[in-house]
Amino acid sequence: MVAVSVRTADLGTSSGPISVLRVRVAVDPVDEVHSRAAASLASSPLVTMVGLIGKSPPKSWGGRVMRTKDSGGFDVLVGPATEVRNVTPDGSGVVGFAGLTGLARSLATRLSGDRVSMDRTVTSDEPGTGPYAVFPAPVGAVRRATKSEGVMLCPVSSQYAGVVVADGHETIAVVDDVLFLSGVCLAAGALLGDHVGPVWERADQYLDRVQSMGVLIAEAVTDGS
Repeated sequence: MVAVSVRTADLGTSSGPISVLRVRVAVDPVDEVHSRAAASLASSPLVTMVGLIGKSPPKSWGGRVMRTKDSGGFDVLVGPATEVRNVTPDGSGVVGFAGLTGLARSLATRLSGDRVSMDRTVTSDEPGTGPYAVFPAPVGAVRRATKSEGVMLCPVSSQYAGVVVADGHETIAVVDDVLFLSGVCLAAGALLGDHVGPVWERADQYLDRVQSMGVLIAEAVTDGS
């Protein structure tokens, strides 16, 4: 792992003042989700520069985005890597699970019940065969398929993605465009300071970053009647 020196400042969040990055982020645009992550980072006040590896950014993204040949000179890389600090939507990165699974696990830390269920959608044409998980509209009820990292995967074939966690007393849910939501979840993983490990180990900070990029989190309490 490469040690980096970054500038910090204090920012008030829902969990109180925390030390945050003023960070330079390189993004390897290997797919549309990574490109969406770059767009979200380009508009974040916590980011001083975004470097797109091997790709020129749209002019509409402004002056804080540049084309770069590699991640040299940047504090963190969003994308696959082996020798630099990086963020990935799976568990392979220095900062891992910056995706819907990480979002579900992070949201679950806000619940206090003994039995917590965690569900997220996954894009697939093959429907699940298990019990239904119920997401807010427009996703609705979706059959569960398999479990990964404690989160049930619910296949859908639409432009929308969803995450829902519940403990029998409270339900917390997110539904949005799949590319937008996945891109924000990935981008937020780059803004966790010197964290190493899954994003849910910094759940409050991660959720603050996700919300700051425009994702709405809905909470509902069941009265038990």
